[in-house]
Amino acid sequence: MKAKKYPKPVRVLHWLMAILIFTQIALGFLMEDLGKDIILVHTCLGSVILLLATIRVLTVFRLKNALPLKPEDLSEKEWKMAAIGHKIIYALLLIVPASGLAGFFSGEHDILEIHETLVWIFIVLIAGHVGFTIKHQFLDKKKILQRMT
Repeated sequence: MKAKKYPKPVRVLHWLMAILIFTQIALGFLMEDLGKDIILVHTCLGSVILLLATIRVLTVFRLKNALPLKPEDLSEKEWKMAAIGHKIIYALLLIVPASGLAGFFSGEHDILEIHETLVWIFIVLIAGHVGFTIKHQFLDKKKILQRMT
């Protein structure tokens, strides 16, 4: 029988990365005001996020059979949309920090522009992820949050 929760390593990585990503986004917005030293902190944190994202992707693939099934109270359409959203988020978890590191180490302004655009796309997807979680949990009473806590 499939578990009702995600495996503990997946849950721990999810919440750790959420904290790091929100910190990273805040640092990105404050970078100009905080001075050049913060760029190194932002770059190091991006490296950690890239490493953790790689570990997370590998962990999800390794534990694929232990992942919970589709919640019974989610429609097929909701489940498919969530799956698409999660796949894009996983891709951006790797691409956003990689593009930032590539821009930092190459000094190429165009790469940093791409990084910034990807960050905005990522922010929109994170907002959707959080928003739909809140909708399902509190408005629809679907208890979706328990799977990741």
